[in-house]
Amino acid sequence: MNMNLQKILFSKKKQIFILILVIWSLWLSFEFFIFGKNSFVRVHDCAESNLSFRMAISLIINNENYFPSWIPNFACGVDSLIMNNISPFTYDYLLFLLLPPWLAYIIIMILQRLLGTLFTYFLCRKIYCLPELISLLASMCFSLGTWSVNDWTLYDQLGPPLIPLFIYLIEKIYMQKSYLKYLNCIFIGLMISYLTFFPLFTPFFLFGAFIWFVAIRGKELKMSLVFFFIIGIFSTILELPQLLAIFSNAVDSGRSIISSISVSLSSALNSSFAHLVDLLLRYKLITLISIICFCILKMKNKQLNRFFYTIIGLVIFSKIMWIVSVTNRENLNMLSLINFNDFLIIYPFMLIIFMCQTLNCFNRYTLTIGFERED
Repeated sequence: MNMNLQKILFSKKKQIFILILVIWSLWLSFEFFIFGKNSFVRVHDCAESNLSFRMAISLIINNENYFPSWIPNFACGVDSLIMNNISPFTYDYLLFLLLPPWLAYIIIMILQRLLGTLFTYFLCRKIYCLPELISLLASMCFSLGTWSVNDWTLYDQLGPPLIPLFIYLIEKIYMQKSYLKYLNCIFIGLMISYLTFFPLFTPFFLFGAFIWFVAIRGKELKMSLVFFFIIGIFSTILELPQLLAIFSNAVDSGRSIISSISVSLSSALNSSFAHLVDLLLRYKLITLISIICFCILKMKNKQLNRFFYTIIGLVIFSKIMWIVSVTNRENLNMLSLINFNDFLIIYPFMLIIFMCQTLNCFNRYTLTIGFERED
């Protein structure tokens, strides 16, 4: 009888935590579903044409009954496939086609916060076996400590907000024993391709996720290579027309011309330092808690050391590659268009999980991290 009562209480407790996170996510999205079409639209979505391009294309499709490869009524005409992550093969295209623009925008804002929050919690509880309160803290921190300066925007689609979901699915598939897991890798690749925009997210996320699985989670290198190779291949399939358009038009792009001019080493170093300071200030409380707990525990936990140095290594790699790329643009041709700062797209996720692992170790004062999977 006591065992049954404990199970009921545990189930109720779990439901309460999930309810708290749902309410929290809706609170973060409060202005969107309360004010509707009068809600606030971020400058990054509006002034840089993310929202207006989607509205223009949906209007053309509804009036002309075809997906336009060219938008003549925009200044000088625009190839729609290369502009602002617009593709007929992504989820937001369908939302803006079927719904009023303000409603499609609201749905995307809510999905970002709700899914990002909930799957951070599920990942911490079910995969990393962290305590309820620490998992709750991780979820709330991730929903607040986002990659974009202006919080998650339409520009982010379901890329950075859904990093915990993608990691969670890959973790679950990795645990499978049958060859069905390789088919599931195909599913994840297609899912990433449908929910995100390849040039802004996919290669940078997959690189960071591979480092996460091999260096921090300690997964087998050979198996991880196979997993991420399959995911990487299928994450491009739905976006091949858009990638072809981007590369075909890159030569005539004004951005390409600007990106072909090198900057001085001192200018690159100053920009890198400013970006690092911005990262520290944006996540200052999370960073401070992590460093304090890590300094207390580092001599007792080798896995935490590996976690810490992997994050530092990722930051150093990103900054060195960025400095090399912007100071040698004339010699790099198309490679000069890559923004190596985007390799830090997984940095907020890593930092928050690191903070929660250090808090968990500090709380238990043990020599191991709770990374065992939940049966």
